[in-house]
Amino acid sequence: MTGPMDLDFAKVDPEHVKVELENERVRVLRVTLESFDRTRLHLHRTGVGVFLTDHDLKNFETNGEASEIRGRAGDVLWFGRPVTHITENLSSRHMELVFVELKS
Repeated sequence: MTGPMDLDFAKVDPEHVKVELENERVRVLRVTLESFDRTRLHLHRTGVGVFLTDHDLKNFETNGEASEIRGRAGDVLWFGRPVTHITENLSSRHMELVFVELKS
């Protein structure tokens, strides 16, 4: 069975994720998806996402739920719970996001 540590986003999907900063309180990830690309299955901790580009995404959670996130560069979203999912870029545009994971 796969546990949460096995789904660490930076470890399971280094093609799309770069750790920009990590300390005892936060981890800052830069996520990039090319047009119509998708991430590998991964876990997000609670945190804040800041979109650097316009975006049209679909998230597929392991509990069967799916949701779309559409918006503009500069949008800031609160992710209030840990989630395990795959994200797909529904657009022909490159997408870039900075995600700040809270550790405590």
